[in-house]
Amino acid sequence: MGSRFEIEQKLGTPLGERGSDRKSVAQAFRKKGLAGLNPTSISRLKAGMISGERTNWRLDASRVLEEDNAGLKNLFYEQIAQVGVSERRFNTSPQRAHMLKSDHFVEDVARALEQDPQVVRRSIRGMRVDMVLAQASSPNTTLLRQFFEIAERLIDHNYRLPPSMRSPSVNILDQVWDHATSEIVGSTGIEIDEGVIEQHRNILVYGRPAYHSSSRQ
Repeated sequence: MGSRFEIEQKLGTPLGERGSDRKSVAQAFRKKGLAGLNPTSISRLKAGMISGERTNWRLDASRVLEEDNAGLKNLFYEQIAQVGVSERRFNTSPQRAHMLKSDHFVEDVARALEQDPQVVRRSIRGMRVDMVLAQASSPNTTLLRQFFEIAERLIDHNYRLPPSMRSPSVNILDQVWDHATSEIVGSTGIEIDEGVIEQHRNILVYGRPAYHSSSRQ
């Protein structure tokens, strides 16, 4: 009953009893941004056939999007960035002592944050998308210049290595990047799947990567 009470509080109106008219409830959901909520779901909520946890979560997500407040998400991603900087390690071998190690880097960051490594990987993908979208809508020339300078150094270091030790992902970046105009002219291989999107959404709404629910309704 906890989720039902919370839903009614957020809607500002009772759901009503089983079999009662659902038009006013559907209108209340539309006002809260859930215009696509299936009418059958409303009927099942009224009848107590589903817990409503998923619908309650959707109301929270709609509210955050309406407020355009990314505070919790930014805080979580800042923690990853800060821990990532502190967990960086330089190679100890003489020929590569100037280069940062990437071996087990994600695992080290995840361990420090007490998260699963897959959470960190998905978060990094989400962070990349955030940066790309932010740059597309409001370019920051200083950030772009820093990114391009570091990318050029990464590519240069990669090609100093023996062919068998070169990073395939860095090779792809070099191939799809027009160095003359600083434009990406092809795919960089950043995978954004359903898991990345859902985790990004959970972090945006709750400040944590997982939505703890016993129901998917």
